[in-house]
Amino acid sequence: MGKEFVTLFLLSVLLGGCGDDIQGNLRLLLAPIHAGRGQTQDPFVLVDRVEIGLVNEWAKFHPLGNAALKSKLGPGLVGSGQRGAPYIIGLDRLDRPVAQGFGPYLSLVEGIDSTLTVFFYELDTTLATRIHAQERGSDPFAGKPPAMFMDHRHLEVGSIGGQEDLSALVTLLWQGNDLLIKVRVRDDRYTPAPVGGALTDGDAVRVYLEDRVVTIAADGRPDPPDGVSNIVAGEITGGYLTSMVMPLSSVGKNRQIGFDMRIYDKDGEDPVAVATWQFDGDSVGDELRPEEFGTLVLGVPLLDLLQSRKAFTSFPCSDGIVKLNGTWSAEALTLTVMVPDDEVRTAGTPEGADRVEIYLDLVNDLPPVVDPARFIRITSTAGGNLAITRGNDPTDVTQAFTFTGDVQATTSAGSYSISLSLPWKDLELVSDPRRGWFLGLEIRVVDEDFGGASICSWSDSADLDSSLFPELRLFTVE
Repeated sequence: MGKEFVTLFLLSVLLGGCGDDIQGNLRLLLAPIHAGRGQTQDPFVLVDRVEIGLVNEWAKFHPLGNAALKSKLGPGLVGSGQRGAPYIIGLDRLDRPVAQGFGPYLSLVEGIDSTLTVFFYELDTTLATRIHAQERGSDPFAGKPPAMFMDHRHLEVGSIGGQEDLSALVTLLWQGNDLLIKVRVRDDRYTPAPVGGALTDGDAVRVYLEDRVVTIAADGRPDPPDGVSNIVAGEITGGYLTSMVMPLSSVGKNRQIGFDMRIYDKDGEDPVAVATWQFDGDSVGDELRPEEFGTLVLGVPLLDLLQSRKAFTSFPCSDGIVKLNGTWSAEALTLTVMVPDDEVRTAGTPEGADRVEIYLDLVNDLPPVVDPARFIRITSTAGGNLAITRGNDPTDVTQAFTFTGDVQATTSAGSYSISLSLPWKDLELVSDPRRGWFLGLEIRVVDEDFGGASICSWSDSADLDSSLFPELRLFTVE
């Protein structure tokens, strides 16, 4: 299968009601691990067929169907109201799991058509979801897609009594220079190590991140104490839960980091059982070496642009939620940014009115640049004043170029929107845009209120840092 192959799952949902049956569609678009314009990992070449289902917070899997690649998956009519994270597992010709992907938690709702992007990657890889600083509230993990799970298939040492005795669902987020980790462990016997003993003599989680190793007992005791912060831990019905924050040495989108995890399970007088996410069968029970770690990828928000329908996403801003949608064709890219604003200011130049700045990174943070310019900047005020330039530095985008597209600004009570149509020919690209391209896309909203301007961005960065720009993908449903 070609390296640009991805597939669409079509899930027909029966939405029961008191009268007519209403059907909705849930479409899951699989996106590979990537850097620059193209993918760096091709899990699809390993996969013969896939299974799809919903995973709950205890990693219990409810199957919905299976299909060969390059086909639509229609498992039949599924009752509405089911909730869980969509989970896709890729199986090879021998029915061995070789790739997987998780979507965000959802409920099957009657009459709703939804399209979600699911990152799909080989089993030695996992993905951290980037969040905004505003999302680091009481529960930053709420609704976020899981990153990986562990169960009897990861058992390295000892024995367990089944899924209820040892399994875990892991969620990984990143914001700023922090990695946020949540581990929900199913365990039929909660047994933290005695005080004063080794934490691994009882139920515990050990995290390997770059050159740091931290162990968290099931009751929240860390070792070493300075290797982790924001610890929340303790027994819950059916097991225990632990969450924590660990520092990242450096950050950037699609950056790959050494990462692994071990779970220790103590039951009565039995020896401690150990499950390891990635391990070498030739060194069972030994302390993990960095070369044995799996790979953690720092992901950024991705807008999957389709030719057949508009794609949607959103991010928080000072006056509410900014909504973004768009599509693409062989001729042009179209985007619409809808901005909530309690006092829309339309007068003045682009520097004095409420405005949206759109930055397109044509190499997606992976030089060299072979096109005339790497960055395109399109600024439009709520009143329709425009500034359209390009350049090779996002902080110095000053070169004029011929723009034959269209930008429309519209206002309403409490909001305004900017709609862009950007012809590809204006960019003078060396090659034509094609299905499967990933491009960097930053949206900055400048709110000119009384007393000064405030800025919010899709990347959640105050600086124009292309290594943090979110992305769009040019995609089609075949």
